[in-house]
Amino acid sequence: MRTFNRDPHSVIPPFEYSYGGDWNVCFPVWCLVADGLRVSPFELHAEGNGRLRELGLDASLWQGWIVTIVRRWAALDDAVKASMSRGCLPLPYPRIRYPRDLGNPKDIVGALGASGPLERELRALHKQWRSRKAPSIPGLDGDGTLFRELSLMPARPNRLRVRFVEYATVVSDAFPPSDVIVGIPLDAPREVAIQGVREGVRKLSTR
Repeated sequence: MRTFNRDPHSVIPPFEYSYGGDWNVCFPVWCLVADGLRVSPFELHAEGNGRLRELGLDASLWQGWIVTIVRRWAALDDAVKASMSRGCLPLPYPRIRYPRDLGNPKDIVGALGASGPLERELRALHKQWRSRKAPSIPGLDGDGTLFRELSLMPARPNRLRVRFVEYATVVSDAFPPSDVIVGIPLDAPREVAIQGVREGVRKLSTR
């Protein structure tokens, strides 16, 4: 993740902005596309094979899955930053005060809470997914214009994390208090990615 920070001594409230590709949320979105299940805002892909729906995956279950994944990784990120601010190294993990009741951030399939055939199918798909080449990440640093624009938004959080995932077209979703998922085609130009970030932040400010 690329991270940018506003001077905490500025008259404008402190602001931290990070962005990057996130395989943890890429996998559930990839499953949607493969299966054909549509969950807002990821509704613009083809029908798919329907295999996961046959095994019990539906929109409500999928939505809870991705929310859990985002919460777990956001909590881990917050815990690492808090540990570093206390003068601790981010490793080993036992020194990080992570809320264990949230579950293991690395268990992406387990975050769904499913069992039986659906869980087995997803774990097989996850092994297949992990063998893929990592998708490219759009470069948004540029001249800092987007960072300044976001930092001046009146309703933005003090920390904003933007997670890019591969998708057929640009879509955005918000996960309060500080996370945005932006789906974009792999060959999307920089301005398309920025459009997705702006829309995600607008959604974040209204939830």
